Amino acid sequence: MEKLSIKANLLNLNEKKESYLVLTLLLVSGNPFIDFLFGWEPVLIVISIYLALRLKQSNRLILENKGLIIFFTFIALFTLQIVYFSFLPLMTIIGFLLRLFIGYAIIRLVSNFPRLYVFIVLKLCFLSLVFWGLSRTGLFDYVITMLPKIHEYEWSGIASHSLGFHTFYMSPETGSLRNAGLFWEPGAFAGYIIVAMIFLALARKQYTAKSYKICQVVFTFTIITTMSSAGYLLLPFVFILNYDFTTKKHKNKYQPIALFMVVVILGTFLVMFVFKNVDFLQKKTSGQLDKTMMMSEYDLAYNNTRFGTLMFDWYYIKKSPFFGNGLHEFTRYRDHGENRVSGQGNGLSDFVAKFGFFGFFGFTYFLYIGLKSNFGNSKKIVVAILVMFASLSAEPYLTYPLYLSFMFLNCNRKFSYDVNRYMKC
Repeated sequence: MEKLSIKANLLNLNEKKESYLVLTLLLVSGNPFIDFLFGWEPVLIVISIYLALRLKQSNRLILENKGLIIFFTFIALFTLQIVYFSFLPLMTIIGFLLRLFIGYAIIRLVSNFPRLYVFIVLKLCFLSLVFWGLSRTGLFDYVITMLPKIHEYEWSGIASHSLGFHTFYMSPETGSLRNAGLFWEPGAFAGYIIVAMIFLALARKQYTAKSYKICQVVFTFTIITTMSSAGYLLLPFVFILNYDFTTKKHKNKYQPIALFMVVVILGTFLVMFVFKNVDFLQKKTSGQLDKTMMMSEYDLAYNNTRFGTLMFDWYYIKKSPFFGNGLHEFTRYRDHGENRVSGQGNGLSDFVAKFGFFGFFGFTYFLYIGLKSNFGNSKKIVVAILVMFASLSAEPYLTYPLYLSFMFLNCNRKFSYDVNRYMKC
């Protein structure tokens, strides 16, 4: 098998179009400038129409059997919710299905999606490091503050300004802070890089040693610049994925198991070391936990920390554990209405609260089948899914098309171009 390298030398117009499609998927999965200019709904409609035309022009069924099963699963859940709650949030359901379709269509139109995703995220990391580095000099603070203000945290005065392809986090005291890339929040950027590192690890043998090391270094350094607590805590487990546990000839058959246990133990100690020695991690996590434990179950609606959001979502999961509470606020937060704080973002528990355990198990199954179809029957896939779930607990990724698209990886075309010409090193 020929090895992949990381320098782009795209062969033809079709490959360039595919790279733009993956970039589009990332842009509609959390670029705040798009929402600031147009709002999400018009953009999702236009992109969905364009992708449907692309599928038709490529002589493919707009919905083939594998994708149809996933769409049917969620439509069935919506039907149960409509009957149970006697409420039809038509526009909300359409919005979700548009996000689902965008993820599905791009997966189908792109060849070897995981590899191209790694390539695009690597380029975004390089771009983000340039602009984050320039902003850290403090020479451009005035120019940055003149850019559109996307969001401002009232309690801290920290504001995010967008250049379109980069989001600047600015503090009134210290200037530029964390690296958010082109996304709404540095933690979101870290999560998307974690996914790229997972894909890289699962396909490690397909990359040249040089390309693999460059990707690892760039991804790791970029995560460090995000100062994301979830990113820091997940890095050791991503590193575990990068070890080759396959049994070699003449080696003891129990050696891979022993090595795996050693790496897990070392990884756990590394996480504990990072947690105890990186001040903002310990203060942030301990403060959130203490705040959560002091609040009543109902008052958790006013707690937008990760622990508080988890417990608040659990309140609604218990109310409708099997098929969820739906997407619309009328049913999703029916006991609280508007009596809650904004910014709650535990993507994993929120998804379970919306779609119940049927929806969650469906997502898990389709994700597993998709990863297996792209990377083979590797035991690492289970660890990869657990890391993805951990990243979901930090950000609401499942409200965007990218994470939803992972359910359709089984629909991805597997054939590849000449890899040496595709990504020369």
